Amino acid sequence: MFSARKELQIVGVGLTGQEEGFSPSEYQNLYQQAKEHGLGCAAHAGEYGSTEDIWQCVRDFQVSRVGHGIRAIEDRALVSYLAEHAIHLEVCPSSNVLLRRVMS
Repeated sequence: MFSARKELQIVGVGLTGQEEGFSPSEYQNLYQQAKEHGLGCAAHAGEYGSTEDIWQCVRDFQVSRVGHGIRAIEDRALVSYLAEHAIHLEVCPSSNVLLRRVMS
């Protein structure tokens, strides 16, 4: 799958889109292959999904960046883990308000 990485200049993989009804675990094999080929990994989790979705992405997929991840604040251990491992949250406040994930 990743044999053409250099020719295509692929630098990473990311999981984005609708979280509800789609378990991150469905993509375990993809992330494993990406890591084996030295690609960067990111995932969109914790906007609609649970803190467990974020945990799964950081533990199982070893992502260096989580898109949104606003539910992380609900789990102190998760926030500590993100900080200790320098895992970035990509937060968009205006999107969170417009999608009614937060009040303001």
